Amino acid sequence: MQLAMDQRDERRNRKHRQPKVDPTQPEQNQPHPIGARQPHRLPILIAVAGLLIVTAAGPEDPTRASIPFHIAVNGAKPARTEVAIALAGDAAELVKPDVIANVLGLGVPPLRELLDKCLDQEIPVYV
Repeated sequence: MQLAMDQRDERRNRKHRQPKVDPTQPEQNQPHPIGARQPHRLPILIAVAGLLIVTAAGPEDPTRASIPFHIAVNGAKPARTEVAIALAGDAAELVKPDVIANVLGLGVPPLRELLDKCLDQEIPVYV
């Protein structure tokens, strides 16, 4: 019984061995270390169908309130990812004009500027 188990383990290990690497060959001709036929070369974001950013942070925390808009206009949309923003709870106040003017987060553009970019790039905002 032990012999059969050893043979099974040997067959398993043979399948998952690392390929031999010849330092004299160019890297393009080397086998892929994971064992795949060719390495994955397509950008990951091509496979992403869309992104819905949901936030509940209101104007009392201006940095957290601005980040979803910042990710949408400066991250997802330039990467050609379909994106939308959903405002829940306290975040619903962010659509009021007097609130928009006073939301100035740290390390992110002002909310007014981010919302203008959302309109320019036709990013839907759901409340």
